[in-house]
Amino acid sequence: YGESNFEFDRAGEGIRIDTSKSDYFHSITDQIQTLTKKEKKRSVIVFFENNARLKEFTDSSFYRKLGRNKKLLTENLNAGEKEFVISKAATTGQITISTAIFG
Repeated sequence: YGESNFEFDRAGEGIRIDTSKSDYFHSITDQIQTLTKKEKKRSVIVFFENNARLKEFTDSSFYRKLGRNKKLLTENLNAGEKEFVISKAATTGQITISTAIFG
């Protein structure tokens, strides 16, 4: 099959502390967009600490900027829906937003 193109990103720039929720969501969105651009086209999985924080992000304008290739993985989904989202998570350019329970 040829040589592997696998490349593991070791936390990018490291630890980052944002001063507001808006800055935090903006940072997350920027990182996602950088990794899913046409040049890289990587899949991205983002884990939030709980459903409340995930909902805050998905209700924000930053979430809407991510386009159509995004899926939510939460405890509320039935088994079939969870399986579908998990199977798509590694697809090129796919964005998966989840809670820490799945991480």
